[in-house]
Amino acid sequence: MSKGDIPISNLVMGQVQATRVLHFTGGLICLPLEEGGWALGPISASQEGLSFLSPMPEGQVHMLARQAGTYFVGTKVVYKDSGPERDECWYPHIGNTGATEQSADTWSAIAFRASQAKDESTAELARYMSICMRSASRRLCEISDLHHEQLRWALLRGRDSGERFSNTALYDLHLAIHSFLAELSSTRDYLSILAARRVGAPKHVDSLRDLRNWLGTPTGSAANTDGMIALILDALGTETRMGWLRRMTKLRNQVTHQRPMGADPLAGALRFQRVATVSGLLPQIRITPWSAEEIAEGEDPFIEILRFWLGMEALAHGCTNFMDYPAEHPHFFAADLE
Repeated sequence: MSKGDIPISNLVMGQVQATRVLHFTGGLICLPLEEGGWALGPISASQEGLSFLSPMPEGQVHMLARQAGTYFVGTKVVYKDSGPERDECWYPHIGNTGATEQSADTWSAIAFRASQAKDESTAELARYMSICMRSASRRLCEISDLHHEQLRWALLRGRDSGERFSNTALYDLHLAIHSFLAELSSTRDYLSILAARRVGAPKHVDSLRDLRNWLGTPTGSAANTDGMIALILDALGTETRMGWLRRMTKLRNQVTHQRPMGADPLAGALRFQRVATVSGLLPQIRITPWSAEEIAEGEDPFIEILRFWLGMEALAHGCTNFMDYPAEHPHFFAADLE
């Protein structure tokens, strides 16, 4: 047995039914069909319920979603067995990082190897990284679920394209976004601590703001060329050319310290709309200002949130290259089956 092997006992094997559900911004989802192909929707409602556009190959689903101005968010796998608990896994879109797994899994592997090497300080921070990225991923799933829920309700109520409305469940969406931004901000600061320790910064440097302040001192200025710090600073950008990390930080500070989303006129309503594609009109939902005349409507906030997620995934993956430990997962084996 090698150092990375972990024995397990009383292993029970069985069969479960799993269903993949693709999620897109705007509240659209895509379901697999028993006879093959996929169903995209919901697209309309009638007395019989909600209808989907089907059947179609998965590639056509993504093409239509792009035509409608929506983006792939991730895949939820729902398992059905005899147990009463909800059993599902969420696999968020991780972008074009070249990685084969979520950064949360990669940092979990680094934490395991650091702990094996008795480097509990690094292991602890790597675990925090893994937990925060996994938590942000779950909040991303929740944001997508809540958009889908609102889209279903809008169709069942027969809302007109372009109609603005609000309901009590909008606050659930605001809270999910608050939580998502908080988890990404924690990830940002844990990365900053790891980068600070890498270049020998003082122990009091425990946030991105502290790291930036120290890098501006004569003692810390030489560390600006460090590879890991360069990745973080590139994501941050400047005040005149803001990177995604600076935009995310500004939004998080706004909703946490200045004005929560529930009090923001830019996020005071939802808008239902239908968008033309080669296969007909596709409906979608988005957060919007109450009045189109008073306040100019910008990009769908969900798309910006997805952009923050993809940016942090890329940054978190990139920073693993500067760790002293490989991202090698432990190997579990059933000892009583050997």
